[in-house]
Amino acid sequence: MRRWQEARGEARRLIEGGGVYVDERRVEDPKEEIELKSGMLLRVGKKRVARLVG
Repeated sequence: MRRWQEARGEARRLIEGGGVYVDERRVEDPKEEIELKSGMLLRVGKKRVARLVG
């Protein structure tokens, strides 16, 4: 499985830059807790997309 981000700092910068979406809703707060559910769509930037299963 490919790593989505290399470090927490990179993840924080992506969120603060507006590049992270959960179910087409932009994540704006790096400290926001998100309840993950099967079928959710996670997008980081333009090319990294995944649908959660399980």
